[in-house]
Amino acid sequence: MKSIAIIALTLFVLTSCGRENGSVDIEGYLMNQCGSADPLGGVNVTFGINGTDLITTKTDAFGYFKLTGSYDYKNSTGKPIEKSVAIVSNGQNGGGFGTIMLADKVPDKVNLDTVYRYNSTNVNIHIVGGSNTTINDTLYVALPKPGSVWGWDTVVLAGPLHDTALLELPVLVPPHIGYPEYYAGGFSFALNPEGRFNYRSYTNMNLPFVKGQPNHACGRVYDVTLDLSK
Repeated sequence: MKSIAIIALTLFVLTSCGRENGSVDIEGYLMNQCGSADPLGGVNVTFGINGTDLITTKTDAFGYFKLTGSYDYKNSTGKPIEKSVAIVSNGQNGGGFGTIMLADKVPDKVNLDTVYRYNSTNVNIHIVGGSNTTINDTLYVALPKPGSVWGWDTVVLAGPLHDTALLELPVLVPPHIGYPEYYAGGFSFALNPEGRFNYRSYTNMNLPFVKGQPNHACGRVYDVTLDLSK
């Protein structure tokens, strides 16, 4: 039994401490905000695995970056391998902002197109099933604010509510949505919440991004329906 235990422990250690090696060829353009022609030049961009920076480059004056080179990563944590591209936390270089994830679960070779530090899209929110509301009801719709990591815009609608649409409201989304699979972005709503800013009582609405969508959502419009009858 002791020998079996030693063998099992050895296999666990070998599995947990595996290595990942290869070479990357990843490129793209880094811009400041969706809808603006404001490139982020002179910013450090890195390719990493599980939060460990492996290959770093710097964007040029036009925001272009190209990550190339070989890597050898020792996985001492036992966690699944997850490759990413991010802006490095680099103090004054790039405006003093911290690390920002640009693309998650990336392959070794890919063109990331245009990536925005602050990405956003537009939503048409269609409200249905509100015919049973009264003047005592209030609907709150909270949308992550473009150009701000923590800010929110809140739309307040007083009852009675009817079938209507809130057209083309801007909403912050992750820097590179949909790549290479569903990457949540959206907003929240609540009918008569317990406290306007008690977001735990809100219902999250994810936007219908297409799986495998390799490009940004800037300038797109997504239709989302809020069914208040449920």
